[in-house]
Amino acid sequence: MRNATIVLLALSVPVLSCSSSSESFSGHAIQVVTAGHDACALQMDGQVFCWGDGSVLLHSSFTKGMNATCIAPFVQVPEATAIVGCANTGAMRVETDQRFVEISGGADGTLCGRTQQGKIYCWPVATDAPCTPTTPCGAAVDVSDGRTYTAISGANRGVVGLTKDGHAYYWSTSGTSQVLPTEEIGAGHVWKQVWGGDAFWAGVDSAGTVWEGKLPPPGILDPGGEESPSPVSSQGVFTRACEGMNSGQSNGCTIAQDGHVECWGGDPQGEQGDGGDANEMHFPSAPISGGGKYKDIACGAQHICAVGVTGTLECWGWDSYGQLGPAAPATCALNELCSNVPEMVPLPQKVVSVSAGGSLTCALLADQTVWCWGANDWGQLGNGTFAGSSMPAQVLDQPPG
Repeated sequence: MRNATIVLLALSVPVLSCSSSSESFSGHAIQVVTAGHDACALQMDGQVFCWGDGSVLLHSSFTKGMNATCIAPFVQVPEATAIVGCANTGAMRVETDQRFVEISGGADGTLCGRTQQGKIYCWPVATDAPCTPTTPCGAAVDVSDGRTYTAISGANRGVVGLTKDGHAYYWSTSGTSQVLPTEEIGAGHVWKQVWGGDAFWAGVDSAGTVWEGKLPPPGILDPGGEESPSPVSSQGVFTRACEGMNSGQSNGCTIAQDGHVECWGGDPQGEQGDGGDANEMHFPSAPISGGGKYKDIACGAQHICAVGVTGTLECWGWDSYGQLGPAAPATCALNELCSNVPEMVPLPQKVVSVSAGGSLTCALLADQTVWCWGANDWGQLGNGTFAGSSMPAQVLDQPPG
């Protein structure tokens, strides 16, 4: 096996001070994503607003809304050394001069955005030089490498991007204040859609077949060393896919041309959604229970949510934090709460799109409001509390008071 080579490029970007912005979240969005213990919304005007533990916001502009109550939970968490504040009282603006048409969130909290011109900018979460309210914060990093991108998806410590000619690339941070160049994944295929996960990625090719490949380890550049992807879908034509964010596990779901959903991989917490026994492996993909038709899908760490063609929302998998919604779950493997069949999530309007995180789910509704539910110990519900809830709550348009 070839030895992987670590190649680091020093950042050469302007620096922003951590001063608060007077601009407030409008309460309406065109996209919502989860990013670690944060969630972020993209407004129609291209601005990005985030709420949660602040790992995204501390790499831009963030003082408003921070207080002793907000900070206290983090000083007790050893792994949160880069986090010294949070935004539980409402969405805070991510400071940048760029305007975006799409955003993505990684499992570690990395946030990226795609501009109208097809460039990708990311805010890497560095552990060697954490950003704080009293030290300068780094600007967004252009990771486009001169390419023009038509779509992006969050991945562990980075982003997966799709170019206009159907090639897919992966960019990741090294876990330091330096970043790596992009690396092509799935070479030799023409991709219609790609989706990043934790250790794996998924893509739908021009023929409608779903493939899964292993991502290079974050921070390691190994040109040509990537394993070739393997087909994971059953016979048929598929249009969308998502890859799980669970550490090291092969797991994902896909939407077929006729709207039905199939899932593949491991099933320790009911992620296959077929009502079967836990710990079954599904290769190729198999249909979920219920026979519904869907138009959007998102994979979290161990739960999946899908938007029905009529605007309903159903979720299945792990539910220890209420991320599946208020429906009573079954008991699955490891004696943890989960559901191995899709559960309906009650929302006040039709759902346009959904994003699933580790223990959090957020949905964009037809009126462009954002609603979240699940864990809230970092303020990631954005409703002014730290109380978790299985009942969806609307993200506040501005801090109260």
